[in-house]
Amino acid sequence: MKISLKLSLAISLFVCYSFFLEKESTNYTVKITVQDSLTKEPLLAVTALSESLKDASSKGASSDIYGLVTFFSPKGQYKIELRYVGYQSKVIQLDLRSDTAFTVLMKEETAMLDEVRVVKKRSRVAETYGIRRRSSDYKTPVMEGIRSEPVTTSHSFTVESKSVSAGASGRILAGTLTAGEINDFAKWTLWEDLSENEFKVYKAKWDLEFKARSTVQVLFQNGYPIADALVELYSKKGAKLFTAKTDNTGKAELWYQSGYSNVKAKVIYKEEVQWVEVEESPKHMASVRFNQVCAVPEAVDIAFVVDATGSMGDEINYLKEELADVIVRASQSVPEAKMRTSAVFYRDRFDEYLVRSTPLCDNLDSTLNFIQEQWADGGGDFPEAVESGLEEAIVNLGWSKEARARILFLLLDAPPHEVDSVKKSLNRLVRIAAQKGIRIIPVTGSGIDKSTEFLMRSLALMTNGTYTFLTDHSGVGGTHLKPSTDSYEVEKLNDLMVKLIERYAHSDKCQLPKLSEESPKDSGSVAKNEDASFSLHPVPTKGPITVEVEKAGGILSLLDLNGRILFRAEMKERKKLESDFSQLASGVYVFRYQIGEAVVTKKWIRH
Repeated sequence: MKISLKLSLAISLFVCYSFFLEKESTNYTVKITVQDSLTKEPLLAVTALSESLKDASSKGASSDIYGLVTFFSPKGQYKIELRYVGYQSKVIQLDLRSDTAFTVLMKEETAMLDEVRVVKKRSRVAETYGIRRRSSDYKTPVMEGIRSEPVTTSHSFTVESKSVSAGASGRILAGTLTAGEINDFAKWTLWEDLSENEFKVYKAKWDLEFKARSTVQVLFQNGYPIADALVELYSKKGAKLFTAKTDNTGKAELWYQSGYSNVKAKVIYKEEVQWVEVEESPKHMASVRFNQVCAVPEAVDIAFVVDATGSMGDEINYLKEELADVIVRASQSVPEAKMRTSAVFYRDRFDEYLVRSTPLCDNLDSTLNFIQEQWADGGGDFPEAVESGLEEAIVNLGWSKEARARILFLLLDAPPHEVDSVKKSLNRLVRIAAQKGIRIIPVTGSGIDKSTEFLMRSLALMTNGTYTFLTDHSGVGGTHLKPSTDSYEVEKLNDLMVKLIERYAHSDKCQLPKLSEESPKDSGSVAKNEDASFSLHPVPTKGPITVEVEKAGGILSLLDLNGRILFRAEMKERKKLESDFSQLASGVYVFRYQIGEAVVTKKWIRH
């Protein structure tokens, strides 16, 4: 009897304690409807951050087309901050004890956006594609007893001596976000050093299969580059190691595991096949020539793959305007090309959707309208389904079979999930992208870490792309990670993206550009002085060229127009260098001489 009494008491206590724990762990629903204080119209893509005052944990969300922000949180006290471009921020203190719904009215900022002076003037060709916000039948009361305090945010930066406010009223304008570029092909020695030191731990973490690099250039007999030739790399035993396509300069970058000897490349163009031996060294570039009629593909495909999770809420509205501007300008910057565009937006598993996309097409309005209909939401943890966005873009968009350029801009602020299945997927997708000739150009936003930086720079390298990143100079979004490099230039994101499209889609149509044949054109310098000056002769030339520097002790480099270093020599104790670059394609190249902080560059034509 005593045992039964004790058992009954224990069970009762357990049930009561379990009920208490269940009550403590219950998630309540918080619904916040955000409206314009004057028009009472719902505000789309308001960024909301909820922070627990108990343990400082936080979660983010964005408002939908009805202005509705939804959180699921346990009982407790929270600080919720609402931010929206052009409006005063709101900070709300909430004591959450049950399901809660209320409305917050946000006021527009009074400060106006100063104009950014564009270095090179251009006319604005198309109106910005906007979203018309609709009133909703969903009604919630303005909750009494909620203490809210307005927080005015206004960040500024300087471009060409003009101030820009990131917290002003009015329509968001393209040209607000700032960015930089690191072309690791042009800084290969630095990249190798980073890979073996600062980035070494991340190299093992992401388990990328590609360690060694070889380059093959494919030319017509007259010396002009062949774009879109297929290049397959084989081991001594006949195993296919990697497949890539040549770019607009005729070069294919081939990646594989180090340790192979006697590797060969099979080059296929117009059903003609040639073999060439290659070396595991970026300093040695194998070259083959085809006796075919000189021709340049007309197609240029561009896809934008965008992280649309909640953490992107601080920048996605700006990005939508930047992309609209880039698409319109790019179509005019390469007028002779047949341009197609597409967009893919991805989130994470268990979100409203995993991927949304529109196929590659020549109707720019279709892509522009699709982009403007998207907003940020979901996510919650740091990693997102990056590989799903890449899968949709690389495999399913319908890239041109023949093209001068295929470019994939990957805009994100978080890495993929660090699980084996995702790592294998990334390795597979990189191979497919290279085989199709798709360059991946990451554009990283606020919130990334060094591991993500390494991964994105690696994806760019292995697909013959380049790495770009947003900077703090615009005052938009959170703090942006500074990349590991020696130096970089800050410019407006839209200008940089258009410049990259022009760089990778450029073609001389089997004709050399008209530059002065009397002397090479000086393209300017970072810090000019007499110490870094040099001369080239004869110019132009088909064969050997002589370079004479004013002062020994610097480094002389030869680059293609994509920024890749093709030749590098230390001028320690000499002022004169003679070399034969007859293996290079006909076209324009850049000689660069650097001594200390002084840099001088000169364009050189090879006939």
